[in-house]
Amino acid sequence: MKGRRRRSFLSLPPPYAWPVLALLILLPVILVVAQLGAFLGGSPGSGGEALSAVVLDGLYDLYPNSTFIESVSKTLRDRGFSVDVFRGTNVTVDLLKKLGEYDLVILRLHSSLSADESSLYIFSGELYSRYRYVLDQLTRTVKRAYIPGTGHPPVFALKATHLGIDSRSGLRNSIVIAMGCQSASDETFARELLERGARAYIGWSGPVSIQFSDTATRMVIDLMYGEGLGPCEAVEKTVGVLGPDPVYGSTLRCFVRETAPRQG
Repeated sequence: MKGRRRRSFLSLPPPYAWPVLALLILLPVILVVAQLGAFLGGSPGSGGEALSAVVLDGLYDLYPNSTFIESVSKTLRDRGFSVDVFRGTNVTVDLLKKLGEYDLVILRLHSSLSADESSLYIFSGELYSRYRYVLDQLTRTVKRAYIPGTGHPPVFALKATHLGIDSRSGLRNSIVIAMGCQSASDETFARELLERGARAYIGWSGPVSIQFSDTATRMVIDLMYGEGLGPCEAVEKTVGVLGPDPVYGSTLRCFVRETAPRQG
């Protein structure tokens, strides 16, 4: 009818509605930016994934060193790692065999070559029993082992080549630091770990004192994750500063994937 104003579907909203409309328009943009930021700014792992480390301290009951554990854990956490710590009797054969999916593995454990020096064995913290791991005992995958000079009851020792053998991913892309005696005198073990996908392996050329191993390992970790050196560079610098073990004369050795082993 003449004189009657028609309402337009394109008419502007009242002033009080503008903030609501602006929020509705910007919300999808905000969500996309937030998701993109989370993707690009994740923890310092490959592809933005969080890094993880584990410390197996089977020496805890006899030779505790809380300062070492706390210092290493702090260095790693400051670099974005999550850190798991297993102590004493919690370091079982099953744990050693199922070990996997860690970027860094620190084995604060005794180790020793077999009597014929053909195989390296890593000591667990689990007390020995002839009724456990019977098949593994028959096949010499695990053995009874004594910690010299302590009078401590015997524990299970696992053949080192079975470390992480029952894990889905094993030690793929892991850096393994074995702090025990003779842990790098058996190159067969180091090479097998690398063939299974480990990124690097660090160990000792012969017997080593616990105190010196703690000091050297702490320096290697500080150099790797504090100063950004590669595993073998960190080992070389550590050996250059500390030298060999003053008691036994052993030195750290480093093996890395797809290259010849390098000795510190």
